[in-house]
Amino acid sequence: MFSPLMSFDVQTLLVAVTLATMLSAVTRILLWRTHPGIPGLGHWAGANVLGTVALLMIAMRNVVPEWLALSLAQMLIAMGFIILWDGFRRFVGRAPLSRPVLMVLIVFAIGLIVASNVLQSLSFRTSSNAFWVALLSAMVAQELLSAARPREIAMRVSGWLYAISAALFFVRSFAVATSDATVDPWSPDGQTPLMLLWWLCFTMGATLGMVLMASERLQKELDHPSWA
Repeated sequence: MFSPLMSFDVQTLLVAVTLATMLSAVTRILLWRTHPGIPGLGHWAGANVLGTVALLMIAMRNVVPEWLALSLAQMLIAMGFIILWDGFRRFVGRAPLSRPVLMVLIVFAIGLIVASNVLQSLSFRTSSNAFWVALLSAMVAQELLSAARPREIAMRVSGWLYAISAALFFVRSFAVATSDATVDPWSPDGQTPLMLLWWLCFTMGATLGMVLMASERLQKELDHPSWA
């Protein structure tokens, strides 16, 4: 379907995505360290660091056993999105995720990883990981879109960015789960290059959105100081 138009070297794309994620992690860490008083920024940085390590684990699948590399990557991605969601809740002024919710999310994530290894199915691992990313992205989108005020344009745009990403990963999960073809994530033809390209753009866009949202928060505090 995509071969005439979208034939990319997946390894090269993976390196590009890893470098972009690493750069975004540095940016978010600097944002957090320069604005430590804004809640949630540390969570954003931590989530991005976990994402970078996850991509490095995927890249090292030939150095360590593949099942171990992919399982660790899947766990890091799962934990990263939980931290990310919790950070956005704190940023918009809502309560952190409760311990019961955190436990349910962690158990669910571990269950998906265990099932992937028991079934020894790359299709199930790919589909379940895409579903997890889609679900947590949808939660982040809901937090941002429901909290955004008319003048908070960056928050609204970021919310829609996460909503679009959630939709794409839901489609990815469904497509893999219902396909009879064997999943080959390293094939240059198919959905993998498209998803990597999207993740490259999404990572940079989301980080830019975070910087702009922090700027909106600072401007709001200047316009309405607590002592006024």
